Amino acid sequence: MIIERINRNEVDKNGVLRYEETRGIIEPMFLNNYTNYRVEGEGSKCWIRIGWNRRYWPNGQLNWEMKYDDKGEVIKGTYRAQREDGSRVCYSTL
Repeated sequence: MIIERINRNEVDKNGVLRYEETRGIIEPMFLNNYTNYRVEGEGSKCWIRIGWNRRYWPNGQLNWEMKYDDKGEVIKGTYRAQREDGSRVCYSTL
């Protein structure tokens, strides 16, 4: 069970957005319902990635993006990657 949604962004020293993600904080008693959870700190917060997550090149161009469901699993067909020049990278399995 997701008890809180947190939008998190990372910006480099030049103010360029480099990473954005949405985290779902989950109740520890429900951890057995999730396979891709992470623990932050010493057992304090357990979380999963949900929704769109994106990484950007230093020039601001999209590097990759993928969408996670409310169980923290990547939704098939949502992964997209690009080179720094903007040309598309194709993967046959994602």
